[in-house]
Amino acid sequence: MASPYAWTFQKWDQRFNSSTWLASNLAANGKVGYGINWCIMRYSDVLLMFAETENEINGGPTTDAITALKLVRQRAFASSDWPEKVDAYVASKTGKDAFFDAIVNERAWEFGGEGVRKYDLIRWNLLVTKIADQRAALINMMDNGMAPNGSTIPTALWYKYKSGGEIIDKENINFYSNFDTTGKPGYTKVDWMKGYSDANKTTYKDQATKFSSGLTQNGVNNRHLYPIHSSAIAESQGLLKNSYGF
Repeated sequence: MASPYAWTFQKWDQRFNSSTWLASNLAANGKVGYGINWCIMRYSDVLLMFAETENEINGGPTTDAITALKLVRQRAFASSDWPEKVDAYVASKTGKDAFFDAIVNERAWEFGGEGVRKYDLIRWNLLVTKIADQRAALINMMDNGMAPNGSTIPTALWYKYKSGGEIIDKENINFYSNFDTTGKPGYTKVDWMKGYSDANKTTYKDQATKFSSGLTQNGVNNRHLYPIHSSAIAESQGLLKNSYGF
């Protein structure tokens, strides 16, 4: 990975597969898949759906719901971090709304890149809201140099490679703070939030406002991202049609 901007999900990254699979992939005449069977449902999905259901039915998190959320978060952190990142974090989510928001966030983190986020947001009626939040965050980055967590975005990124010189050590890139390279050899600098002209910023902000803008056209929120294909409508013999101005 030659760029600090090039993010890939490790579970789908071919370089993290076994040496046996990599050897067969290199020897193949055509492209081979990523070597991982698609998961219909993961145990963490069951736990988070259970926690969400318990919270809804009981008007707040039950002991079982709290335990389920903790089990999912424990997999994401070293055991030494559990007191802060798991126990204290979950304990702070008191009340139905706060616990629900925690579930919404946890599902985003847990299932990143697995193709379920859109459908989660649709069933929560949050698709338009979350896309609007993303637009606002991107525009704020351009206008004020502020990240969504309130920290100042550095003007440059500093990165280095892991041992072997092939994979960038992304855990040590300074996305949310300026970086002092004193006593830290081997880092490379890449300008980030630096030198953008007003014209650049206007262009980027205009692009951000267009993200999924079709969702709110014709006075309708949460409009489908894509219309039903004309061939499907034709084959339905009058049973299907597009709505909301498509």
